[in-house]
Amino acid sequence: MSRRLAALPVVLSIGALLLTGCNDDNPRDAPKDASVSDFCAAYADLLEVPGKATTKDVRKLQDGLLAAGTPEGIPEKARDAFEHITDSSVQFKNGDAFRDLAELPTGHGENAAELEKYYAETCDD
Repeated sequence: MSRRLAALPVVLSIGALLLTGCNDDNPRDAPKDASVSDFCAAYADLLEVPGKATTKDVRKLQDGLLAAGTPEGIPEKARDAFEHITDSSVQFKNGDAFRDLAELPTGHGENAAELEKYYAETCDD
């Protein structure tokens, strides 16, 4: 009986972890036929986030972009950047860190630059 009681906190802790804070939305499952206006609005929100915004503030906007999805016909590298940016494991410490991604000389940086290019070409005000 004491083994059962000793295991109870572990079981409760695992259950609590499963019920809280786990965002299991997979960016690969995000819509690939979003309206251009929904995509543009969600991406613009991220681009315009203040530099001093918190990680939590940026995450909300990342989740908004995930919910919007991407329009049909988006280039593959731009879609890859979308999937990276909206992945629940990717956190930006502030708005400046998000905007700096496209400047990084990495695969993610290059893809982010392609997403910014797609946005500029598609979401002309």
